[in-house]
Amino acid sequence: MALGRNDGEVRWVAELPNAARWSGPVLAGNQVWVVSSAGLLVGVDARGGQISSKVDLDTDVFVTPVVAGGRMYILSDDADLIALN
Repeated sequence: MALGRNDGEVRWVAELPNAARWSGPVLAGNQVWVVSSAGLLVGVDARGGQISSKVDLDTDVFVTPVVAGGRMYILSDDADLIALN
């Protein structure tokens, strides 16, 4: 869900795939990124709310992704560090 900065009005709502828990959001590359506890990374267009990307990381994730130096870093529940460009 995105809210207007000045008025708090709802700008858009994105319906995410069913998951027990989501971590994030992180804003990077005009995308709002969230990752599910089952390891589904989802990118949502920050302006319109359309889901633009889904990546199955094939591992459990419970920590919010970190973006630095043009890469996204995701720490899996098994302590594997995943780096994405």
